[in-house]
Amino acid sequence: MVFDPRLHHRRSIRLRGYDYAGGGAYFVTICTVGGKCLFGEVVEGKMFLNEAGQLVQKTWDSLPTRFRSLVLDAFQVMPNHIHAVFVLPGPGLDPALAKATGAPVVQPFEGRRGRDRPSLVANKNNRQEAASHPRRK
Repeated sequence: MVFDPRLHHRRSIRLRGYDYAGGGAYFVTICTVGGKCLFGEVVEGKMFLNEAGQLVQKTWDSLPTRFRSLVLDAFQVMPNHIHAVFVLPGPGLDPALAKATGAPVVQPFEGRRGRDRPSLVANKNNRQEAASHPRRK
């Protein structure tokens, strides 16, 4: 589909001036197309996942194996949407949030050419080792 400003005019909900490349906690809601109940049903106040809902849950649970520094927090599958809270480590991640969630602390690394490059530093709640950056010759 070609961009048409008459049709594609959604306003950005991003906070102006905020560096989204840094670390932080993120809350995400993903809805099914047309609000179709694809993931299961709620019976007497309890969510029962169908096969698709179980696949969504399994995928969420496996994300840290693909993205080693990702820290999962709250997650809920509903019949037609999901809610998720996760923490991405990076420069600017509040130390209290890192401690509470076990996210690695990322500190800026001054490279040879003066560029900031993140460097993972293990903390008490995380077994991740400090990342090594190859030096340029």
